[in-house]
Amino acid sequence: MPRMMPVDEKEVEKAGYSYNSSINPTFLPGRYNNLKVSRTYFKEGNVTQVPASVSPNFRIPLFWLSFHNFPLFFYKKLASDCLKKISI
Repeated sequence: MPRMMPVDEKEVEKAGYSYNSSINPTFLPGRYNNLKVSRTYFKEGNVTQVPASVSPNFRIPLFWLSFHNFPLFFYKKLASDCLKKISI
């Protein structure tokens, strides 16, 4: 979904999809307040929710905004921490 706006999982399923990756489990003032959403994948009904990557400690979103605004060494550290926490 553009700008990672909420999408009803029933509508996603009705459209024939089995997963949804339109959730950003972070807090950005004026845009997202999803701190209670799991950082890892989970099921809602028959739809698997695959959240966008965020850092494990402070839930800093790992997308273009942080890549563009943080020094590369810091972004790499956040991405590395995220990969170490993955539990599949």
